[in-house]
Amino acid sequence: MKNVLIADAHPIVIKGLASILKKDEAYKIVAKSNDENELKNHIILKSPDIIICLLYTSDAADERS
Repeated sequence: MKNVLIADAHPIVIKGLASILKKDEAYKIVAKSNDENELKNHIILKSPDIIICLLYTSDAADERS
């Protein structure tokens, strides 16, 4: 079983990914995050095997402009 951390700025995306992964016994969701600092803490504390992550911060949006 692979431990999975899901991170996204949008809770609906996290919920959708979690509902898909829960159907497969090969994956266990160990953490969910919609915040960069929380994500860092989860990575350290939960040591996931897989991280599904797409977070945009206001700083990242400024850099793309």
